[in-house]
Amino acid sequence: MKIVLFPTAASEWRSKGRLLGRVELSPTEAGLAQCGDWADEVSELGVKAIYHAPDELSAVTAETLGKHLDAARKAVEGLLEPDVGLWAGLTDAQLKARFAKAHRNLSEAPLNIRPPEGEPFSKALERLEAAIRKQIGRNGIPAIGFVLRPLALAMVRSCFEENGATEIYEMTRDEDLPRVFEADAFPQPALKP
Repeated sequence: MKIVLFPTAASEWRSKGRLLGRVELSPTEAGLAQCGDWADEVSELGVKAIYHAPDELSAVTAETLGKHLDAARKAVEGLLEPDVGLWAGLTDAQLKARFAKAHRNLSEAPLNIRPPEGEPFSKALERLEAAIRKQIGRNGIPAIGFVLRPLALAMVRSCFEENGATEIYEMTRDEDLPRVFEADAFPQPALKP
């Protein structure tokens, strides 16, 4: 089975380099048009189900992709963007100026981060992994898609790629294309003793 990770359509905040967090945002017209291009790129994979977080940006992106791909859509609470608390809306420069130590840790050990009034990134990754794993286990179709906001997408992508967790924050900057992976490459949960 193929897994397609779709970024959410562009929004005003995203185009300005702001951390989205869980702020409700609408996609831009250009962002929605881009969804058609993404659907064309992956059409041969046979995506028949698209899972997304329940926020507006994710839902509208999934709806647009679903129409192009003739795929069912379903909101999944576990796919929510990590809650970045007081960092929501900050640009990279603002984050670096106001939270210098945390900004440095984003590049060195991002899973040790807990934004002020936000969700620990390690817990967010566990939640996202569980949600992805559950949907993979339920489907026997050739390909399924996941629409994710930038930080959630980077976290899930880090599970599939060798560079892993240390590149999460950097990956949020280049999440503007769908990524395709094999479902068997997704890590299995550690066995409890």
